[in-house]
Amino acid sequence: GSEQIYTTEVGQHQIWAAKHLEISGHQRFITSGGLGAMGFGLGAAIGAARASGRRIVNISGDGSFLMNMAELSTAAYYNLPIIEVVLDNRSLGMVRQLQKNAHLHFSQVDFSRGVDYPALARAFGIPGYAAKTRQEAEQALAQALASGGPALIACQIAKNQPA
Repeated sequence: GSEQIYTTEVGQHQIWAAKHLEISGHQRFITSGGLGAMGFGLGAAIGAARASGRRIVNISGDGSFLMNMAELSTAAYYNLPIIEVVLDNRSLGMVRQLQKNAHLHFSQVDFSRGVDYPALARAFGIPGYAAKTRQEAEQALAQALASGGPALIACQIAKNQPA
């Protein structure tokens, strides 16, 4: 929307969001830049929602979301209009990328077992949606927007795709 506020966590998804989101008019983009820690975005989304009353979309990687997921309870308690978008590549993508670039052959940053993020959202009392295709993501976004309150959309992406 024209009044949309976007927040991001820290990681490859943050760089992707900064590169691809088109911010104009009264829209806002809140990110920590290179100065934040994983878990920044959901707290920033909560603050922005409380301060502005506007719809917030927090773009998160799966690793960042796991750092601060309990804040979904705050979003649920205050019925904040936050859509948590989790780009799930089942790894700490930026760490893996840096390790690969440094020619390290050992890495413990993969979450190969996967997490049921929509189930976590429901455990906190908010709707959770899973998307494996662009069409599923668009449908989930429409449902999340229609809910008016907090919601989570988990978008499964390829393991080697940046999140």
